[in-house]
Amino acid sequence: MDCLEFRRRLRDDPTAPDADALSHKRECARCAAFAGEIAALEKRLGRALRLPVPDGLAERLGLDHSLRRAWRRRRYAIAASLAVLALGGALALGVLWPRPLDLVAIEHVENEPYHLVKRLDVPVAELREIMQTIGVTLRGDLGEVHYAGLCKMRRGLGAHLVLAGDHGPVTLLVMPEEAAGSSRSVSRGPWRGVILPVGAGSVAIVGPPNEPLEAIGERVGAVFGAGRV
Repeated sequence: MDCLEFRRRLRDDPTAPDADALSHKRECARCAAFAGEIAALEKRLGRALRLPVPDGLAERLGLDHSLRRAWRRRRYAIAASLAVLALGGALALGVLWPRPLDLVAIEHVENEPYHLVKRLDVPVAELREIMQTIGVTLRGDLGEVHYAGLCKMRRGLGAHLVLAGDHGPVTLLVMPEEAAGSSRSVSRGPWRGVILPVGAGSVAIVGPPNEPLEAIGERVGAVFGAGRV
């Protein structure tokens, strides 16, 4: 079993990994860490789904037994919807008074420093799968990717990538729902970056002060320029 197949099986049913999955988990530190993240998410979703439901709600909605079974199998999608509804007020405020994208990009890097020290070798197949989740087509080589995952931005789901730079780790935030309008530089503390409009969305590149971000920007434009971002 390879890493991609392990992660697909774990996403389908995180509660009952088969013998092959367990064997792969013991042999692969990266997938073991991923399994730990999924287990923690499963616990949080379990607490969310234990919220009381009004009596007779399923009947009033016309749900039969087969649909209720499908609902249980799709608990991730439903729990995510519940989370969105619960945060509706906050999201509405964010739409009316959005925080500057420059600040959001820098803070995203500052708030998740543990991603900067990871030295994983993310397979291209896994990277493509993450991009497809947010509706983005990967059309080239980004280089050495040490971390790749999904993240929440101001107006929707994005991708958080960490690349190997010349002078340290470089963070890429791929944001399909964040229109930038024009290219602009960002900086705060030890971080320097640039936000590039790409298609209908944008990409933020943040790295150390002496990192040649312009070269990375050209690479990003070639990889995502024809996609949805």
